[in-house]
Amino acid sequence: MIGIDQLIAMRKAGKRPDVVWINFDQSYRHPKDLREWHNLELEYSHSRDLRPFINLDVIICSAHWTEDVGALFERLTSYARTITVLVADFGDDIGWWWDKRFGRTDFGARCFAREIQEAQADAMTAAIRGNKAEYAEAQARELNAIQARGE
Repeated sequence: MIGIDQLIAMRKAGKRPDVVWINFDQSYRHPKDLREWHNLELEYSHSRDLRPFINLDVIICSAHWTEDVGALFERLTSYARTITVLVADFGDDIGWWWDKRFGRTDFGARCFAREIQEAQADAMTAAIRGNKAEYAEAQARELNAIQARGE
């Protein structure tokens, strides 16, 4: 990966970007300062070590679906927290979203994951406060979101 040294240095410094873009079609642009690292952009080249991507949100961008794009996606599923795949070749169905907890999901169905995450966060907050009614309501919302996905 061209620019991965910046990601490694950032991770060693205890910082992490909000998202890392891996571009197959654009040249690497070095960030001017640490404040730009909330959205780090790298240029694709073969890399054996993907450990710097552990628990990060990654976006893969490419004009064309290639073996390299597919191989990178498959390898990143062992490291990243989420992966968004954007490929212009796919037309209106431009790609998909992958999450280590939910797996691969079409963009149109992604809202279920957010509903589940929000319900889980609300349940945790209610449990900490000791509010049994709010906790039960949040659990019911989580169950409804899970059941709605299965339909």
